[in-house]
Amino acid sequence: MEALKANGIQSGSVNAGGDLRVFGESPKEIQVRSPSHPNTLIPLGSLEEGSIASTGLYYSKSQEDMNKLSYIVNPLNMEHVQFNNSYSVLAPECMYADALTKVFAISQDDSHPCFKHFSAQAIRITA
Repeated sequence: MEALKANGIQSGSVNAGGDLRVFGESPKEIQVRSPSHPNTLIPLGSLEEGSIASTGLYYSKSQEDMNKLSYIVNPLNMEHVQFNNSYSVLAPECMYADALTKVFAISQDDSHPCFKHFSAQAIRITA
């Protein structure tokens, strides 16, 4: 983002594998994957200045590997967090949005104090 802005780009977006950062005055339509049908996108609206990141186990389990553990580990008890929903967070910067998706998936609390601290908003898509 800094390189784009430093080279005079007034508006744009960068998608880094599911983490999206949008800047400038041109809004970008945003969508997230359906947790139960990963090839289906769910429109959420548009984003003009900010970031969105999502966490889900869309493709982590196949029919042959139903015992595979989640990649998210709760640091309080060191247990893998299993879930079927999708967790997205809107925040001013991608780094915070991405980290907060894990807070949301672990806590299941869309009003967790971290969201207020980082000026973020949580969105849960149920399977």
